[in-house]
Amino acid sequence: MTLTQEIKDFKKSLLKGNLVIILKEVSKNGLKRKFKVFYKKGGKLFPIPKELAKKASDKKLDQYDLDVTIIGAGMDMSMALWIRLSKILNCYDECYNNYKNSKKEFNSFYSSWSQFIQIEPLMKKIFKL
Repeated sequence: MTLTQEIKDFKKSLLKGNLVIILKEVSKNGLKRKFKVFYKKGGKLFPIPKELAKKASDKKLDQYDLDVTIIGAGMDMSMALWIRLSKILNCYDECYNNYKNSKKEFNSFYSSWSQFIQIEPLMKKIFKL
């Protein structure tokens, strides 16, 4: 994968624990989940780069959005997504060590859009919550 500036910025955010992962949908059988993934840079949120979303997703991306689909069961699929992204970017060990040694929330996970809007500091600021 070519490391564009956008992907380099995403990787820096991943290593710093500045990703936002939002669970968007769970399939009826519970084996498939769709996520929205954003990275923080300069106090703003940016969507996952399309090339990276394509590589990380188990299903073809919709042409209008960048939902990342993860198929599986038996573990936290948001963590599986985080691990997958760090392996695609060849930074799993560094990412894991940063996570293990972090004293703050590392790569925020939200179980719904409403939870994201109510809790995420950037959204609280925008919506004045």
